[in-house]
Amino acid sequence: MSLGERLLKYAETVITLTKSLEETREHLRDIRSNLSQNRERIVRLEEKVDAIMRELDLRDGKIVAELSRQIQDRLPQPKRRERLPKENS
Repeated sequence: MSLGERLLKYAETVITLTKSLEETREHLRDIRSNLSQNRERIVRLEEKVDAIMRELDLRDGKIVAELSRQIQDRLPQPKRRERLPKENS
């Protein structure tokens, strides 16, 4: 193989590697962009989950309060003691 042929082969190799490297860089940029978008989605989903949990906590509190009120209403009420008149000394 002559020097010219070897130089041509090396040039082809460099061109192929350069193209592959640029494709890899583009692929990595796409991955980075997708990762950033996914992080934003995750943050929004976490915020939605937090809001739902707060709403469920409020509902639980309201349900407990309503059930407590209903139970209190159904319990027999203690009889009130009549006050004895105070004696004047």
